[in-house]
Amino acid sequence: MERGHIYQTKIYAPYDGCHWTWEYCYYDGKKHYLHFGEQAKTNTFLASKLKDAFDFKTVPAGVYDTDLNTAEGRKELVTEVNAMHLSAIAKWIHDNTEFTLTATCPECGAECEVHEMHSTGYRGDGGVGIELLGYICSDCYASGVCDDCGEYDPSTRYIESEDKVCCEHCKPVSCAMCGKDMGDSENEVCSDCEDTPEYTAHLLKIELYLAMKRYQLFFPDCEQITAPVLKSA
Repeated sequence: MERGHIYQTKIYAPYDGCHWTWEYCYYDGKKHYLHFGEQAKTNTFLASKLKDAFDFKTVPAGVYDTDLNTAEGRKELVTEVNAMHLSAIAKWIHDNTEFTLTATCPECGAECEVHEMHSTGYRGDGGVGIELLGYICSDCYASGVCDDCGEYDPSTRYIESEDKVCCEHCKPVSCAMCGKDMGDSENEVCSDCEDTPEYTAHLLKIELYLAMKRYQLFFPDCEQITAPVLKSA
């Protein structure tokens, strides 16, 4: 092992639901296990697994070796390491070594320290775990947090009439015709516009559009039509 290098490999997962997970070992003359190091202090079985996984002089197949002494190595670690572990690893490296991992915010283009960035969301990994989708800087994250639900959402926008920022799911519902505030209504238009000739005509256009789409299933070569759009007053 070489000083200033971080080694990554698969180990037995010490929890139900997964057969394996990633472990990371930073070497500075001493081995530091960055993922399950704390658990290994009280779990002798896990401790033996970590010791066996990183007991080598020459890097074996299946172990990724990243040199943090170089800018290229630090960049490689940021782009290649599992996103679920990136923030914690970046913080450990910042707090315990002379290195700092940086990345470019995809929203504003600013160069940021990774341990200060925020995850933009997550998804299931097909099992019991989750995967993070990406990281953005603190300023972009703060501007995208909805005042109502407190969650980050790229759709979050400032609502002048409410004097607050809201995501697409929390923003006030407005009548599609007159723009009147309808609170949390699930209707397309308000009660005042519901009985107008314009809205009735719009509903008839939708019925015609749906009928034509069904017709096109059998006659795909006929002229294509577009869905009607309700125009505001």
